[in-house]
Amino acid sequence: MTRISKRLEWSKKIELWKLSGKKASTWCREHQVLYGSFMWWLNRLSSKTCSSKEPVFCKAQFVELKNPLKLSPSISLECAGVKIHLQTGFDADLLKDCLGILRGFFC
Repeated sequence: MTRISKRLEWSKKIELWKLSGKKASTWCREHQVLYGSFMWWLNRLSSKTCSSKEPVFCKAQFVELKNPLKLSPSISLECAGVKIHLQTGFDADLLKDCLGILRGFFC
């Protein structure tokens, strides 16, 4: 299993746990996940400090973009080789999920 696929797998598990509203130990027991491994990945993927070899995106702040003149129907974001193209009316929750997954790769 590659490093990226492990991060994706654990990011998904952590997201499912968060959505469940259950205690981590209960969720792990119900899903046959080792609690120690779960906590290690939870700490790893939600860490606010990054190694010096990786870009620091953990403390990124978001700024609402307003376009009163409606100059463009879309926006493109690019950071560290990752490109995201958004059309007018994009799904904000989907963008949030994508950014959460990407944060796990860089932190």
